[in-house]
Amino acid sequence: MIVADRGLLSLDNMQAIQALQLPDGSALEFILAVPGRRYGEFHVILQDFHKTITDEENETVCETRWRGVRLVVAHHPLRAAEQNAWRRDKIAELESNA
Repeated sequence: MIVADRGLLSLDNMQAIQALQLPDGSALEFILAVPGRRYGEFHVILQDFHKTITDEENETVCETRWRGVRLVVAHHPLRAAEQNAWRRDKIAELESNA
């Protein structure tokens, strides 16, 4: 099994990983963790997913398919709010130093 973060994600890398086989001929299992907001390919999936979120404090998780692979989507509203605040603060800091 391979577990990797967004640094490994590219369509070429995914195809190469999908082509790998274990010595017994079975497919290699892999997990790639990526922030979906950075990939336009996930726009429709994320848009549909956000419509299902009803809990404003706890993580929501769903599973779907994308280009023939299993896709697990998770969203934690409090963590997302923290990341947004951090991003806004960094932008404001950069703009004030410009």
